[in-house]
Amino acid sequence: MPDDNSCLFRAIGYVLDRSTDTVQHLRQIVIDHIRKNPDHFSDVVLGKPREEYCSWIARKDSWGGAIELSIFASHYKVEICSVDVRSGRIDRFGQGQYDQCVFVIYSGIHYDAIALTPILDAGQEYDQTIFNITDDVTLKAVSAVANKMKQLHKYTYTADFTLKCGQCGHGLKGEKEAVQHAQSTGHTKFVEYE
Repeated sequence: MPDDNSCLFRAIGYVLDRSTDTVQHLRQIVIDHIRKNPDHFSDVVLGKPREEYCSWIARKDSWGGAIELSIFASHYKVEICSVDVRSGRIDRFGQGQYDQCVFVIYSGIHYDAIALTPILDAGQEYDQTIFNITDDVTLKAVSAVANKMKQLHKYTYTADFTLKCGQCGHGLKGEKEAVQHAQSTGHTKFVEYE
């Protein structure tokens, strides 16, 4: 998935709709679900007033996370397994509620779709993206992919990574400073550096 702050939406679009071009539609699903469930999605849960969150998530440069994954699991009636590269942890949204699951992999700042292809270089139309929740073989394979990515250091630990704003050049440390900078300036293009 491209690094465009819509990677979660593109990954979910691919594993569930077989399209990475449904980003705005998926953002609208989130907004509608939040508005229809104010008791579940309070300002405290969202980290900001509900309508402010809805306006923010509607923007093409706003990223998604656990809130959106829980909404997509409910909307599509499928368990979504998000595999964290650094820790190997699997967060399961909709766990125990559905018979099928999909996988996304999270590198600390980026989501990618997981698909099983029958042979190398097969077209995407042959990719399998939805699996039975009892499929331990696929779960082990996905965990192995995450482990290989960890060995290659293909993850970012967001608590202490160093970033530079690609718009003003300001140096930042950690996700907290990046979020504060984005909120105060509206800048959303960051690059990691050492």
